[in-house]
Amino acid sequence: MACALPTSSTGHRARAPNLDGAMVRRPPPSSVPDVPGAYLFRDEHGAVLYVGKAKSLRKRTANYFARDLAPRTRAMVDSAASLEWIVTENEVAA
Repeated sequence: MACALPTSSTGHRARAPNLDGAMVRRPPPSSVPDVPGAYLFRDEHGAVLYVGKAKSLRKRTANYFARDLAPRTRAMVDSAASLEWIVTENEVAA
């Protein structure tokens, strides 16, 4: 699902929305590309809570839905309403 944010000529943005207003749900692994990029956790108002980059968006974002998160990370994920990612050509571009 595309969002209204601008993209670069090499980037692609997608969003994993949370439809029931609670914390962000883990997107299906097949919906997250296994490529380099940046990812953004957003709250219910669209404000960015966290931005990260990864060699593999699929592997990195999956880590946020593990059971053994640090308390600060767990609080951020619990506050998030959506997870968005931007595909780039390489990790440096992210």
